[in-house]
Amino acid sequence: MLTMLHKIMYIDMLPPVHEKDPRRRIVERYKRHLFHVRQGAGGMKKELTRLLEGSTEHVAIDLAGQHVRYDELHTMVEDLLSTNGYYQSIKLTANRIEQSSSTHVMSQTL
Repeated sequence: MLTMLHKIMYIDMLPPVHEKDPRRRIVERYKRHLFHVRQGAGGMKKELTRLLEGSTEHVAIDLAGQHVRYDELHTMVEDLLSTNGYYQSIKLTANRIEQSSSTHVMSQTL
């Protein structure tokens, strides 16, 4: 659940782009919905659970008359992450950690 929250925050913190992406706008609105004062921790947990499970219910955010389901939102999040190099940066970080651990283990055995 925290991983999905991190992904949403990552998208929200991306630098602005010249061409507006409607998927990004939807994810940003969903983030504001998650952190709304009246939402609370329990409400946030329910929302993230629906998102992770890919519920076919409509997300309760104002999109000027448009409706988005949780499964569609989940796809948008993953597409945006992939497009913006999220998984590539995670892979690079994991490789650095692995190399650092290997170097540390080798130095201890010498």
